[in-house]
Amino acid sequence: MYVEEELYKKFVDLMPIACIDVLIHDDDGNILLVKRNQEPAKDKWWIIGGRLLKEETMPEGAVRKAKEEVMLDVEVEKLIGVYDEFFDTSIQGFPTHTVCIAFLARAENLLMADVDYTCDGFKLVNSIDDSFDPYLLRVINDSGIWRGK
Repeated sequence: MYVEEELYKKFVDLMPIACIDVLIHDDDGNILLVKRNQEPAKDKWWIIGGRLLKEETMPEGAVRKAKEEVMLDVEVEKLIGVYDEFFDTSIQGFPTHTVCIAFLARAENLLMADVDYTCDGFKLVNSIDDSFDPYLLRVINDSGIWRGK
């Protein structure tokens, strides 16, 4: 169920928003990052994600977000963690607080990704980059995907 835009703006202004984030990897140790073209985190390399919908389980939300944002079918492997994120702005134009529930998921062929309107492309990475946002670093480290790298 989607919320009318004006009502959702009030939610973002007044309360934390429950979001699902998905760290998608393949069997070769690559992870998929998308270049965001909307606030929050505009112009940053990020993992896919967005709002959890009512009557949707968290793993169902992870599968839905992968299909919507990068057109990939994923297998959710595990819950990575739950994180508070505070952004100075949002697509609605004011600060936002998200409670991000991050999952690790696997896809067969990351090169088949096809980003939606919220992204300006994607890239595959297989190691930590100093330019990664602190949130992205926490999620990757907590996932254990590159333990020992």
